[in-house]
Formats: sequence, C-alpha cells, structure tokens
Amino acid sequence: MLKQRIISACIGIPVLLLFAWLGQNWWALLLAVLIGIGLNEYYQLCAKRNTSLSFPVLLLGGLFVVGLLFYLSHGNILMPGVFLGLGCAWAVIFLFMAHKFYQEQTMSTAFATVFGIIYIACGMGILILLRDIEP
Repeated sequence: MLKQRIISACIGIPVLLLFAWLGQNWWALLLAVLIGIGLNEYYQLCAKRNTSLSFPVLLLGGLFVVGLLFYLSHGNILMPGVFLGLGCAWAVIFLFMAHKFYQEQTMSTAFATVFGIIYIACGMGILILLRDIEP
C-alpha cells in the first residue's frame, strides 16, 4: 500500500507542477479531469450505499462550477444578477435531469447530489483561483 502511494506521488507531483507551470488554461483542464474522477468515485460510493444518484447531473454540476471559477480566475467580475441567472439555469437543468432519471426524487438523493457537487467540485475548484494569486 505504501509502495503504491510513493509511486503515485512520484508521478503525480511532477504532473501537477507541469500543469501549474503551463498556465491557467492547462491547470483548469487538469482540475476539471480530477473533479470528474472525484465525482465518479463519489457516485460509486453512493451506489454502494443504495443511494441512486444521476452521474450526468453530478458531472454537469461539477463542470458548471469549474467553468464559473475559470471565468472568475480571468479577472471577470460577475454581477449578482448574472450569477443568480446562471444558478437558476443550473437548478432548472438539475431538476429536469433528476426528473428524467428518477421516477421518485427523494430529498436525500437531491441532498447527496448537491453535497457531492459542492464538496468535490467547489473544494477542488478553488485551486483554479489559487493559481492566480500573485506573490
């Protein structure tokens, strides 16, 4: 187990540093892929606990968060109305896809989906903004 962690660290750390050095676009792409992998693992974890989540809704929400943080990282300032409009559009898409994939949408399933998006996508997505901090 320790050997696998050391090998993954020896490969992963140089890859992270390379993408950070290449620039903001490459860094955001790498984080989008890592967020997708994290959301897939979260989906599989919930499936083992008999919580039926919609992976397309999870992935769409994660990509929305990455896109929004990427937009903010380029110095763009969202007006509150624009941010509210984007959030409402995402909520409509979420509800549509949840209704499409489930006959009965329970509150716990909706909470687990939103929690996964917030915890994984927002938690890792903040790294997009951290890359632009000037020393």
